[in-house]
Amino acid sequence: YEVSVYALKDTLTSRPAQGVVTTLENVSPPRRARVTDATETTITISWRTKTETITGFQVDAIPANGQTPIQRTIRPDVRSYTITGLQPGTDYKIHLYTLNDNARSSPVVIDASTAIDAPSNLRFLATTPNSLLVSWQPPRARITGYIIKYEKPGSPPREVVPRPRPGVTEATITGLEPGTEYTIQVIALKNNQKSEPLIGRKKTGQEALSQTTISWTPFQESSEYIISCHPVGIDEEPLQFRVPGTSASATLTGLTRGATYNIIVEAVKDQQRQKVREEVVTVGSSKWCHDNGVNYKIGEKWDRQGENGQMMSCTCLGNGKGEFKCDPHEATCYDDGKTYHVGEQWQ
Repeated sequence: YEVSVYALKDTLTSRPAQGVVTTLENVSPPRRARVTDATETTITISWRTKTETITGFQVDAIPANGQTPIQRTIRPDVRSYTITGLQPGTDYKIHLYTLNDNARSSPVVIDASTAIDAPSNLRFLATTPNSLLVSWQPPRARITGYIIKYEKPGSPPREVVPRPRPGVTEATITGLEPGTEYTIQVIALKNNQKSEPLIGRKKTGQEALSQTTISWTPFQESSEYIISCHPVGIDEEPLQFRVPGTSASATLTGLTRGATYNIIVEAVKDQQRQKVREEVVTVGSSKWCHDNGVNYKIGEKWDRQGENGQMMSCTCLGNGKGEFKCDPHEATCYDDGKTYHVGEQWQ
């Protein structure tokens, strides 16, 4: 095309600046473009083209969050390409062009998303016979929540409900069995997307021995008392305790929690036995929790130091088995192995 450009002033017209310009050759856009794979930081696309002379391709990955787009130029013989350096859990619009020298086709636009990165640094802040307090570092991706699963060997996994919200980085798993190793999984969610699981294993604490106290009216001149505990309705050997003749009560340890026993107290005098008390007792700690040798009533709170030195606040739940729950102390914060009080600052 011959192009002439004139300058105008009122009714006056200048002499033209003239030149010859050639339009670019029509370039066909890529065809059948699609996403074939996506990871936390990459998206792989593939496409086809018509049979024509081209010099390459251009791909632009434009993030929906307004961050800087990524642009790449690709060789003409390539039909699949992995875009790297992307942000986890981010939506992208991918523009793919065909190039022929200075000519560029109209774009093919693909919607794609990177995968969510997994949470990291799983830690166990407190362990009791029936609970585990876990914490983790959140992923870089913007998420909508977490799934926490736990399982013991030979049993299907269970899930903590309700699911932790996006800003939460710790959870207490309750209702566990004493002395049992559990596998814990923390999974980040973004709508229907799931991250790879963060996995850890931890064994719950051993349950404290049960303690049952029985008392009786003393029998004169007895040399000792024999206390027999006969299980009711369970296949278990009877237990027997002996205490001095000066005793009027005894604390029985090691009985099975939740089991019922027929307890018989006999006074021994001159090799003869005399029954002084018989009582049917159901062993349990429904009214008590035991921690570090101290008994606590249901609803009672106390402080204990976690395994990594963090101060915890514990509450007796009972639940018929002495269960208690521990959470980070409301008056302290914990970071990098150090404890800080509310209001205290650190770097």
